[in-house]
Amino acid sequence: QNPSVLNRQVIRMLRDPRSANLVSNFLGPWLSPPIDAAVLPQADPELLQSLATQTRLFLENQLREDHGALEVWTADYTYLNDRLARHYGITGVSGKGFQRVAWRDKNRAGILGMSGPLAALSFPSRTSPTRRGIYVFTKFLGMDVSAPPANVPPMTDNSATRGLTMRDRLTAHKVNASCANCHATFDPLGLALENFDSAGQWRTTDGGAPIDASGTFIDGTRFEGPAELRAGLVKYSDAYYTNVAQQLLAHALNRKGRAGRLYDYEMPSVRAIVRSATAKDYRWSSIVAGVVTSAPFRMKNLVP
Repeated sequence: QNPSVLNRQVIRMLRDPRSANLVSNFLGPWLSPPIDAAVLPQADPELLQSLATQTRLFLENQLREDHGALEVWTADYTYLNDRLARHYGITGVSGKGFQRVAWRDKNRAGILGMSGPLAALSFPSRTSPTRRGIYVFTKFLGMDVSAPPANVPPMTDNSATRGLTMRDRLTAHKVNASCANCHATFDPLGLALENFDSAGQWRTTDGGAPIDASGTFIDGTRFEGPAELRAGLVKYSDAYYTNVAQQLLAHALNRKGRAGRLYDYEMPSVRAIVRSATAKDYRWSSIVAGVVTSAPFRMKNLVP
């Protein structure tokens, strides 16, 4: 019943190797969608496995070293072996074992610097700014996205359209006004990542033309490319911390029927978790401790 004792136990448990279960059961499924092997037709099984291991090791390290929750998006390091290093065009990494490596390119950082999530948010023949934008919109900002109208056809994908840039293809696709209004909120976030191809490798052209990775946040702030996108997102970190606390509390309450969702009467507890984590720089231990000491968790009566 003593919050200080609970806090010490949270820190102890997060440092334990078994805290990897929190990655495999919560962080991984939430932040790292599975890769469709068809997106990487030239990939060997070793690369596919290495991409998954890279993400897992990174998230485990974030928990075990008790980083601030925002570093999932901004961390300037990753984990590579020789196979992954070749994939990213990075020299000086040898052997099949993974080692911590600092990113040498400011465009790569955190979860969106890794090819695994970028490939998972693509299609076999192309990138998907919409998928990537929705990912940032929901995972970082905690916003909901309405289902598309049932009568909207998929984006045309043939030899003629493949000669266009993805930005031009999206513009041609958004002929429905209601679709255009919704896409305007998240497509710019995905277009900022267009320099990463469907395999998550860096490129500067698309459809034979230079890539335009510029966009605008809803407050009018402009950005261009992954680095400026991340810098701009940091301004909305309050929304992110609230989303993390909400998702983690829902996970702790086993809300399988309402994945990631809480009821209105539980939201004051989410705000209290975020406030309590402020003094500790929103480290994972402070957010987890806030969940553990919250009224919904300690007095939980499981509901769907």
